[in-house]
Amino acid sequence: MGQRKPRGRKHTIEIGSKGVAIHDLTLPDAKPEIEWVVAKGWAGAVESKDPSVFDVSTLKKLPEANHDCSIQTRTGNLKYLQLVEFTGDTNFHGDYESVEKHHNGGERLSQILSLINKKAKRYGDTKDVVLLIYITDFRFNFMPIVSVLGTLFKSKPPPFERIYQVSVTPDGSAGISVIHPFHGTPLSESQIRLRLGGKVYTPGPEDRINK
Repeated sequence: MGQRKPRGRKHTIEIGSKGVAIHDLTLPDAKPEIEWVVAKGWAGAVESKDPSVFDVSTLKKLPEANHDCSIQTRTGNLKYLQLVEFTGDTNFHGDYESVEKHHNGGERLSQILSLINKKAKRYGDTKDVVLLIYITDFRFNFMPIVSVLGTLFKSKPPPFERIYQVSVTPDGSAGISVIHPFHGTPLSESQIRLRLGGKVYTPGPEDRINK
């Protein structure tokens, strides 16, 4: 049996007649199986968010080699999925509990760009690769800078077909954001500075309930 891959804590909070319930995300032990859960969650979300792009019925898990999965576009072109977990800086060794809940927006942007550039050096030499960046811990949420990334990539596109942010939920579905190609309104320089300046607090489930 393979070694269990470290993972953090992802959750949803349900408020009902019986009170507040925290639902934690349960993931498989092995990295390929975790990434298959992420890929399937992404496929379900992309079918509603980007229905004209991919034929999600063609999603296929590949043997661990160059790419994680494959999928066809609606026009029949074959694309390859590369999945990568975002865990902050390159010195992270799986101790999620030691990560602070506060982070600097500018530092997080640099970490994401470094991760994308690292993947680009290996896989970004063609336009057939779709990059899925996912998290397994709430502390590494980078949703606040997705629009910053999209704005930067408008003027300097990365060498990937598409880039998505993927956040899997305990029921197996996923929330996604399209980082590239960015379809939102580009941010102004002052808006970018506002998002990158200062500390950002990412509360855990108990923090949200007890505040």
